[in-house]
This record gives sequence, structure tokens and C-alpha cells, in this order.
Amino acid sequence: GINVYPGGNGTREADFPSDITIQNNRVVFPSIMRLDPVAVCQAGPDAEDPATGAIRLGNVTNSRVLNNVVEFSFGEGYDIGKRPYGTATAPIIVDGNTAHDCRHVHMYVLHGRHVHVRNNIVYSTTNHPIFDDFPGEAHGGNGYVIRDERKNLYPETEHISYYNNLAVNTSKLIYIAGNGSPGTYVGFNTFVGGPHT
Repeated sequence: GINVYPGGNGTREADFPSDITIQNNRVVFPSIMRLDPVAVCQAGPDAEDPATGAIRLGNVTNSRVLNNVVEFSFGEGYDIGKRPYGTATAPIIVDGNTAHDCRHVHMYVLHGRHVHVRNNIVYSTTNHPIFDDFPGEAHGGNGYVIRDERKNLYPETEHISYYNNLAVNTSKLIYIAGNGSPGTYVGFNTFVGGPHT
């Protein structure tokens, strides 16, 4: 997919690039694992995630993800994670995007600061064995998630807002499980359950 994560884990915040825009792209089947269920089964539950975000944004400041479409991602659809750092006056904006039928999470925010997730649509339409959790718990992928992983490696998420979004028939419509996630706001969204929810 599209991976904007310059410098990796050890990058100093002072060296983060600024003013990155990912706009009007379509990403379909971004993982070979999604196309090959035999490889999925052989990899097993402890294999490294083969698609950490069809569109991934990290180690940046003052940046935007706008009007993109992600379809059939084996991992996350949008991984706004690993230190996308906005400020109160120059937040990270995730606006007007669509994701559907993503196996793991449709739109994931982790270890970010001042991220506005707004006017997005996520949904699941299919229930295929490729979407099964090991050893076979089917789901339609989570909708919107805030959850910080590797808490000893990165600071916790703070000041995240989810508003004017739509989630339909995803496994969890919205899931907040951070290491605190102070300043989180969720409002004016529409969540519609279905067979996968």
C-alpha cells in the first residue's frame, strides 16, 4: 500500500517530516496473504502481520489523509500510528476516506497526538474464510479503533477525536482500549450493527 513512516522507531521528533498529504488514492488487495488463504493458514497466529496498514502514516507532523479508498486489506485499512504528531493548531487530519472489508481494523489510530478522524465511512460486506481469526473465529474486521501497542516503546495516544463518521456491519463498530488516551472525543457518528457486529 502507501507507507509513510520515515526513519523508523528510533527517529527523533525533531526530525519528523511535516506537511505530508495522502489524497485521492485507491488501494485494493494490498497483501498477497489476503489473496492466498493457504499462505495465511501456514503462517499461523504468531506470524508477523503481512499488511500493517494499506495506508499507513507515522513519524510525521501536520499531515493529512484525505478522500482515499481502501478495499480488502488483510491487515488494517488505515494505520494512523507510530507517532503521527499533530498539535492543537495543526492537527493530523483523516477526512473523507472509505474502507471496506478489511480483515483486522478498517481505521486504526495508535500512539498519535491531536488526530481528527472525521467524515469517514467503513463497512464490511463479506464473510469469507480469509477473514477468520485463528483457529477460525470469523469476523468482518473492526471499524474504528484507538489502542496503543508497545507502550514501552512509544508515548500513549492523546487528544484524538472521532466525529461525523459512519461504521456499518464491522466486528466492533468503535473500540477504545488505549493506555489512557486522554482527551479522546467521540461524537456525532453513526454506528449500524449487522451480522458481523
